Order: sequence, then C-alpha cells, then structure tokens
Amino acid sequence: MDRREFLQALSAIAALGCSARAHGQSSTQGCALSGAAMGNMLNSVQVVQSTGVPLIDQIMPLEYQLLNQFFTVNPDFAFFDDGYAPNAYASPTSMIGNSSHGSVLFGISLLQSELSKPWWGAAIAGISAHEFAHVAQFQMGVGGPTRSRELHADFMAGWYLGAKQTYGTAVMINGLGQSLFNHGDFNFNNPSHHGTPQERIQSMYGGYQAGLQGSTVAQAFNQGRQVFGI
Repeated sequence: MDRREFLQALSAIAALGCSARAHGQSSTQGCALSGAAMGNMLNSVQVVQSTGVPLIDQIMPLEYQLLNQFFTVNPDFAFFDDGYAPNAYASPTSMIGNSSHGSVLFGISLLQSELSKPWWGAAIAGISAHEFAHVAQFQMGVGGPTRSRELHADFMAGWYLGAKQTYGTAVMINGLGQSLFNHGDFNFNNPSHHGTPQERIQSMYGGYQAGLQGSTVAQAFNQGRQVFGI
C-alpha cells in the first residue's frame, strides 16, 4: 500500500460516521493471554466468518492493514463468539492461523456493545490498537505487572489514534476515553486489574499527545515503558 492508498484508506474509515448500531452488554476490556488462560482459549475459541454488520465486515480489513503498518506487527486477527462475556484478547501464539506474531481476537458481544454507542468508531479502533500493543509487548519481551502492561497498551492505543489524526483522519478521541472509563475497575488486589477508569483515560491521552507530536511507534513504545516502569 503506497502513501496515496494509505491516505485513502484512512479517509474511508474516517468517513464512516456513526451509522451502525447494535445492542449488547459491557464488561472488562481485553487482556494479554498466556499460560493456562491461553490454553483454555485455544480449546474453546469459535471464530466467526461475519460480524453480522456488513459495514464492519468491510472496514475492519482496512483497519487491520493500518494497525499492521503503525505497530509493525502482523498478528492473525479474527472476530470470535465471546458469548455473554464481552472481551478482546491478544496471544503470543497463533490461535487462528500461522502468524509468528501471535493472534488478536475481538469478541462479537464486545463489538455489539460498542456499536450501540455514538463513539463506536474510535472505540473499536482503539480496542484493536490496545490488543496490537500487547502483541508488540510480546515481540519485545516486555513483562511486568498486569496493570502496568495494560496501561501501557492504553497509552499505545491513544498513540495510534493520535498518529492517525496527523494524517488528516478525524478521530473522536473522547469516544475511546469513554470506552476505557467504562471498562476500568477498582479491583486492586485482582491479578487481572487493568487500572482505574481515571488511570486508563490518563494513559490513553498521554499516548494520544505523543501521536499528535509525531512520535514513531518505537518512540511512543519506549516512552510508555518509562512511564509505567516495564
């Protein structure tokens, strides 16, 4: 994809507006799978061939190409049946294909819950970017507490939307902020604690500013690592 096609793809995604709607329930957003959790998902994941929303089926391949180019990772990507537990996942292992960069899975229930809101475009792109950030963490061998890695992924999701905006794409940044706020938690003693709503928004906005200022993915990634100590 050359620069002209790249900009056309950005424009196509930006022009979608907020016309799609669906219904669903919200729950804790995304995590990086490893160990037993990854094994359980490998045995139970049910990939779907269509989201049931033609508009999303059309635009997600474009978003996927942009995510690959911005994050310089190339995981397998698919929507899956997440039942009554809306979520998205990243894995260092190929769960649905043969990519050496692992997999990103986006739940249909999570998709529907975001499509029901005015900010759905930024939220879907941002959640996808959050998971791609986990893939980048896997590739870089980044460890550390779950909360730190999750906030770092929020930072990188914000960076992605900021970087897209520098190409002229209109981004409803408050949309991702509201989505992250809704998926924050106060389970401080839970190993899967992702950060409070305020922490998640602050992390995302920090990354967004880095994207607007022209930081490369490597610069933003390292800046986030310094901020969150991973």
